[in-house]
This record gives sequence, C-alpha cells and structure tokens, in this order.
Amino acid sequence: MSEISDQIQTLVPEYVRNLQIYQSGKPIEELTRERGLTKISKLASNENPLGPSPFAIQKMTNALWDVHRYPDMNAYALKSSLARLYKLKKENIILSVGRFTKAINTKKQEFLIDIFKRICDLEFFEWRLVLIGSV
Repeated sequence: MSEISDQIQTLVPEYVRNLQIYQSGKPIEELTRERGLTKISKLASNENPLGPSPFAIQKMTNALWDVHRYPDMNAYALKSSLARLYKLKKENIILSVGRFTKAINTKKQEFLIDIFKRICDLEFFEWRLVLIGSV
C-alpha cells in the first residue's frame, strides 16, 4: 500500500471495519406470500408507490442491451463525471448510497462521513465525498 493509503487505513476505527453487512427490507413478493395481501405500498425502503418516471423507464429500456453484463462495481462512468465536475482524480472520490437520517440509518453513513472528516483534517483536500440518497 502507498503511504497515503496506510495513513487513511489507520483512520478507520475497528468498530467500522467490524460492521455487519446491511440487511435489506422484506420484498413485497414475500409479504404477499406470507400475508396474502394484494395491494401493498412499501415506503420503508425508499420505493416509490407511483412507479418510475417516464425518463427513468426510457433510460432503463436503453440499458437493457447491457443487462447480461455485471455492473461496473467501481462506477467508472459516474466517478469520471464527478471528477470532471469537481476537478478531482477519480481515485480520490468515495461513493456511498442510501438514506441519510440518524433515526433510521441502517447503512451507517455517519461512519463514512466521520472517517472522511478525519481525512480532511489531515489536509487531504483533493478528496471529495459524494453522498447520493434520500432523506
């Protein structure tokens, strides 16, 4: 590892390294089987009861031509766009997804934010944390 990577690794508290993997909510199909319900509006998992927007449907339809491939887990296209926007190196961008409320925060973004603040305290100003989600 590089010296910078070693310094950053020391900033991650042990309790963060030992966090359990996020467990998602129950799918509507499973709830239907268990309870026999037919009309369910699931709001707890950031799902939209109105369905996707026409724009989203168009983008998803276009994306079907690549559905047989695994997604880019490094989010190259997204990081490239963010790097251009913020004038940063792609490798200095940290991505996270989910909702950001303390009351129902099961994905523990506050740990990521805390670690990122520590990185900034060490004057690693060429880094950017982009949080994309809902409140």
